Amino acid sequence: MGDNSLKWVTLFRLIVHVSKMKRKSWLKCIVLGSLTCISLTFALHMMKISPLDISMLARDNWSANTWTTRKSILSEIQSESSDVRDGFNFSQNFLPAGDKEDNFYMTSMCTQDVTSNSAQLPKVTIIYSLHEFRASQQATEFLRQNLAALPVDVTDDIIVTADPDQPLAEKEGVEDFLDGCSICRLFFVDGTIYDHRNFASRFARNDILVFVDARILPTKDWLQPLLFNFNDTKRIVCPTLHTRYEDGSANSFGVALNEITWSLNVIRAGLDGKLLETAREYNQTFVAQTAITKEVFAISKEFFRELGQFDTRANISGGEDVMFSLKAINCGGRVVLALCSTVYLNIQRETVAEFSLSPFLDFRNPSFDTPSAGYSNELYSQALAKIWLDIFTKKYHTCVISKGIDLTVVNRSPVQSPSNIRYLNRDSSLVLTPNGQRLRLEADVNKRMGILQCETKNFRYLIIRHQPRMVAPTKYARFYGYIRTLDGMSSVGLLTNESLDVVANPSPAMTVIPGNLVLTRNASMWVGPFSYTNGAFIYHHSWCLTLTPDNLFALKKCVAGTGAQLFSFANHVIRPQAEAERCACAKELLHTSGQLFLSRCAESGDVGRFKLDVEFKEKCIK
Repeated sequence: MGDNSLKWVTLFRLIVHVSKMKRKSWLKCIVLGSLTCISLTFALHMMKISPLDISMLARDNWSANTWTTRKSILSEIQSESSDVRDGFNFSQNFLPAGDKEDNFYMTSMCTQDVTSNSAQLPKVTIIYSLHEFRASQQATEFLRQNLAALPVDVTDDIIVTADPDQPLAEKEGVEDFLDGCSICRLFFVDGTIYDHRNFASRFARNDILVFVDARILPTKDWLQPLLFNFNDTKRIVCPTLHTRYEDGSANSFGVALNEITWSLNVIRAGLDGKLLETAREYNQTFVAQTAITKEVFAISKEFFRELGQFDTRANISGGEDVMFSLKAINCGGRVVLALCSTVYLNIQRETVAEFSLSPFLDFRNPSFDTPSAGYSNELYSQALAKIWLDIFTKKYHTCVISKGIDLTVVNRSPVQSPSNIRYLNRDSSLVLTPNGQRLRLEADVNKRMGILQCETKNFRYLIIRHQPRMVAPTKYARFYGYIRTLDGMSSVGLLTNESLDVVANPSPAMTVIPGNLVLTRNASMWVGPFSYTNGAFIYHHSWCLTLTPDNLFALKKCVAGTGAQLFSFANHVIRPQAEAERCACAKELLHTSGQLFLSRCAESGDVGRFKLDVEFKEKCIK
């Protein structure tokens, strides 16, 4: 505060001094005008005014009453945004000493001031999607937080899309909120969130598009480091996404990469230590990943159109982000994760609906829900498999249990009530059947891939190159993936002082991987994926989840017939086969991890229900 006061005093003295100069009047006017502009710019910087607020002030001609009102609005915006920054600070302050090394980008590399070079960054078009928002108050609250976090010097075009079948009063609420933003445009678009994005991209005025799900909670200066890594027209840049409970009680940590698994869904996987070390060695602030972060990412408008946008169809949906990611990385593009850009997404703390417990969902985001009637998720997945899977990987996908989703079992809030879900009402004679849409989708994508000379049916190569830790499931695996909590916030990890490479590539001579197994929100500590086969949780075909004599869990070499390595996994509970009373359990996480132990898991704060990413048919994989 003292530095700011000194700057004001210095500016005032300069203005007074220049006004007394015995110079030509035109020179005095130029100097005085320049100093006044500097003072005004400094004042705006001190108040951290966003594009929305500047346009509001300009519209109202800077009247005294308007200035007081807008200043109040700015204070309100900054107050609301403080919750997000508190979550970010929480992740910094409560990282254990061992985790700070793994998160060095957030403690050292990311302290570099990329915002100081923001004037050299390209202008962008921000596309916000208000999909499945049924209350204008909720929608505008999210928009307010997002707009407040945008830097003025790189943002001059904002497009907002919303659902058209809202009550008139709710539409007007959003319109009134955006009425004061001269750089904002609002469109009401039917269809899924991907239809929204395709439509809005046609009206973008800048060469770089930043797609943002309006449910995202940004941190301070999240956009600049995203653009800082955007130096290739075929590079898609995503921020680091952390999940956060709606009540703000906890959030995830570390660096999680997006991977495409055998069910052709996107999951979050722990970052390989080698990737982190390579980035450190070459002073890079990004790492490669396989799939886009569908909630928010930046892409050039030219590359987005070249890839044919998102492939949407009237009757099938559920894998558009996977289809787009596979097109990008097989057509000369690259998907990267910006390690210094962080955003948050609120998730439900407790879920009881079968839909939310599905192994095909890491966590649920209502923005990407599809109607329960008229849409088929399974058919979209079949189209993906037909285009991209080779013979080796297709056998695993055909073993995946159907991903058909029945949204009627979901316990919804009034915002997402069944009565508000849209149902298709089209003349059947004018619309292809769902299976016809699948065939048309396959034909259209294959045609574009041929024009662009892209590679297809090379999923095995993609895994070996981009996802080396995703080994093939073991024979007759029933479940596969990371062992996660039902809400997707935490996963089983390894608390160890050894390098992460020990977890990724343990020595063949080792019989025990050092360190205790814990339940952790820190993705940098996650260990997996596991195959659940014949009662054993198997890691890398050699290591098994093992119950130790002191009722804790470790990773030890698999030995056939070892009772301590045999578990039942039913109703999301992991129990030793030798007893039915106790199960794998962990205390509710206070910081980043809680030790996994054997217990009745009946006390308050105990976490004892888990899921894996993929469920296979019984005795299918051979």
